[in-house]
Amino acid sequence: MSLNFIRMLLPGRDNVPPPGTGLGLGLGHGLRVGPGRLDALQRAAGFLSPIEWLDQRHPPVFITTSERDHFYNANLNFIQRLRSHAVPVDALIYDWASANTEHTWQQDCRYPESQEVYRRLQEFVRRVA
Repeated sequence: MSLNFIRMLLPGRDNVPPPGTGLGLGLGHGLRVGPGRLDALQRAAGFLSPIEWLDQRHPPVFITTSERDHFYNANLNFIQRLRSHAVPVDALIYDWASANTEHTWQQDCRYPESQEVYRRLQEFVRRVA
């Protein structure tokens, strides 16, 4: 996850939806903290976002995504950041034409795309273990 996504989940003054909108998702909305505490939480959030602390010591990574996935751009950013640190990345990326690749598609074994994920994952584990 990106650091901005994680920070969006933090309590604070700027992320409280208007009353009655039904947008209180239980993600810290409506909670208020003082500016000092909010700053501390924002700094600490960096530890939840691996893209913020990557370096060449990171182990090899297997990533699957598709253009239909909500986190597609975040996954591409993660891949780019890993490669910029010379971390080995095995990526399986489907384009929009692959209809069975919406968010969490990897977990549905009925789909051929999901079956390919598990074939590739097994190969990856054998290679890096």
